[in-house]
Amino acid sequence: MSPSRLSKIYHLACSRSQESLVDLYEELHDKKGNPIMNHDLVKSKIQQSIKEIRTELSLISSAVEEIL
Repeated sequence: MSPSRLSKIYHLACSRSQESLVDLYEELHDKKGNPIMNHDLVKSKIQQSIKEIRTELSLISSAVEEIL
């Protein structure tokens, strides 16, 4: 894999991770902009975001292992 391709994978994974966090922020608020205060719901949304971000970090890790 070329360094350019590796950099593109880094960008893609980081962009999707950032998007996941932005989505989390939006999901932690209701339609009126008030923060959700249900602990179980917030915890569930956080866990889903963590899962998505871990997937992206795994992509980065796999890509850099391939280059070695």
